[in-house]
Amino acid sequence: MERLTAITSRPGVLLACFLACYAAATVAFQSISKIPSWVDGSPVDIMNGSMIWMTCLAALMMSFVRSGKPLLSLIWLAGAGALGIVALDELFGMHEHASKIRDDDDPKILMALGAGVALSILVYVEKIRRAPLALLIIGFALHCIYLMTDLGDGDFFDITFGNSDRLRVTEELFEFAAMNAYLSAFVLFLLRAVVGYASVPNPDGREVNRPAIDSA
Repeated sequence: MERLTAITSRPGVLLACFLACYAAATVAFQSISKIPSWVDGSPVDIMNGSMIWMTCLAALMMSFVRSGKPLLSLIWLAGAGALGIVALDELFGMHEHASKIRDDDDPKILMALGAGVALSILVYVEKIRRAPLALLIIGFALHCIYLMTDLGDGDFFDITFGNSDRLRVTEELFEFAAMNAYLSAFVLFLLRAVVGYASVPNPDGREVNRPAIDSA
């Protein structure tokens, strides 16, 4: 029991266990699926979209935690909205329809640029440091590598080396890893902010939990 308590009292360990189980489930269901991992509706595609939804929820909760500072709350709320759109795009492949007008890689380039700008703003205004910052940097680096593998299918340059399917699988792996890092960063930062909750007495003497904005 003490050993179990030691594990559950460490959010980083719990998060790592969750992500390991999540990845194992993704691999297991993809291995028995007849849908290739790079096709819309595949287990990898669904699980990746679900991770984006979880990241969206973490951003939404941060909007509440920062409710004492309207500008910060609005930034997190806007981020949550953007992540929700990306999640829908991942699950239902809306960007694929852009090929009717222009190359379907263009929205992915815009998303990567938008992610870079948004993360830079968050790091600056929230003064994100330590593990969450490291995970955001790793996530964005993996995001860029994923984008390069996606663009390397011959649309911009060719790194298929005669095996386009292998490149597509590699692309999905980098995208999945990037979302793991992003989700981990958001969850850890959210936990750090939630730990900053303070027990503040009401005028009637009762105590309620309220976000301690400045202590997160």
